[in-house]
Amino acid sequence: MKIFCWDFDMTLAYPRLTKRSSVVEALREYVHTLDAETAEAIKSHLRLRYPWNTTDPTMSRLHGEAAWDCIRRQIYDAFIACGVDDMTASEAAGAARAAIADHRRYRLYPDAADTLRAVISRGARNVLLTNNYPELPEIVEALGIAAYFDGMIISDLVGCSKPHREIFDIARSRFPGAHFYMVGDSVVNDIGGGKRAGFTTVLVHAGRSRDADYCFDSLAQILTLL
Repeated sequence: MKIFCWDFDMTLAYPRLTKRSSVVEALREYVHTLDAETAEAIKSHLRLRYPWNTTDPTMSRLHGEAAWDCIRRQIYDAFIACGVDDMTASEAAGAARAAIADHRRYRLYPDAADTLRAVISRGARNVLLTNNYPELPEIVEALGIAAYFDGMIISDLVGCSKPHREIFDIARSRFPGAHFYMVGDSVVNDIGGGKRAGFTTVLVHAGRSRDADYCFDSLAQILTLL
């Protein structure tokens, strides 16, 4: 059996609105007179460090609500640094979670749904294996592709993240004896992590890398592996 493990961001879907823009839009709900200069200052100041994308050993162990709290604090600090008052900064930073995890912020790549469907029709299976928020299953459902997955392994729900071996081992434990492909756009998380776990690696939407077993410009090209 072939199992295709898929990353989400910049692999199956891409943002039509950046996370920093989403944060600013959340603030506008509280500061209706937010001027363009302050909005741009917040975007420039905000450099979100996600627990799953850091080498900081303390941060990398944060998952679920603890990870969201870490993100909220970073947003709050950016608001304060740009002159937002404490109460407004606290409330808007809390509201930013819903803005960031809003399915309307995403667009599927044009060939995403057809490729997932074709993988199944050719006798293989799809698994979502990605570093992301606990809200991702609801986002995937809203985007209309949830039915194409036999499982979702999401870092903030399972307590470990790519490129670490543990998250790949979860996939192996669910489908013993299968041949695994890791499809993603990150050379570090998807290709490096997948290769160390013994997966066949497929880099998409990210040019060429000698570290990957395959490099494709479109998702549809993946069907040549079936």
